[in-house]
Amino acid sequence: MRPAKDAKTKPAKPPRSLGWRMFFTTFKWCRISILLVVLVIIILGLFLNHVGLPDWLERRVEEQFRANGWALQFTKLRLRWYHGIVAEGLHLQRTNAPAGPTLFLQTAEFRLNWRSCGISISNQTA
Repeated sequence: MRPAKDAKTKPAKPPRSLGWRMFFTTFKWCRISILLVVLVIIILGLFLNHVGLPDWLERRVEEQFRANGWALQFTKLRLRWYHGIVAEGLHLQRTNAPAGPTLFLQTAEFRLNWRSCGISISNQTA
């Protein structure tokens, strides 16, 4: 049998006050919530890149082009991180001129106008 070691006991910490416990609990749940929101945004971005944009958003893009006088057809519309909206298998034709130009493109990038979305992005350095 081994001899019992001297039990060195650490002094007990005083319990935290109710205010500090509430603060740390709130901080923990806010941190978890923010991390979950970031995770959902990343998963949504990967989904929109891999599967493509939903039908209601594709129709809105088609309506915007039709309002500017273009008939638009595509095989897939995706959201890419730095490229904006990318259309694959794009076919463009003027709506007001039946014998007008017809464009067939394998891929086309449409940059997003963040200011019209209400998002301000500043590229200025101090």
